[in-house]
Amino acid sequence: LAGEIASNAPLAVQETLNLARLSEDLTEQDLWDLTSQGLDRLLNSEDAMEGMKAFAEKREPRWRGR
Repeated sequence: LAGEIASNAPLAVQETLNLARLSEDLTEQDLWDLTSQGLDRLLNSEDAMEGMKAFAEKREPRWRGR
């Protein structure tokens, strides 16, 4: 399981872990707001572009954490 998680985009994994850690202390609405903000950051990252490009080229992505 750890290997499968580690093969994903590092920024997405970090964002997911952050939200999981905060989930006990925040309201559902606060979590939705943070999720939306995180999604905006992720979609504007270099890794997002790399993921789309790798998919179109039918190859494994090369994540850089940017």
